[in-house]
Amino acid sequence: MSRGPCTFRQRDLTAAVKAVEAAGIGVARVEVDKDGKIIIIPGKPPVVPFDLPTHGLPEPDLGM
Repeated sequence: MSRGPCTFRQRDLTAAVKAVEAAGIGVARVEVDKDGKIIIIPGKPPVVPFDLPTHGLPEPDLGM
């Protein structure tokens, strides 16, 4: 079973994001639909906290 024709290229996505950032607008999220349409959601990127839950796992020894 083949994947079908490629609807967008990585360079297209990279160029679109760089153009938005060059305009001084932050990129919060990027979506690509199955037809290859690139949708850029403006805003601040989500912040990932450093204190993520470990779900009961021991803390890693970072040697600090």
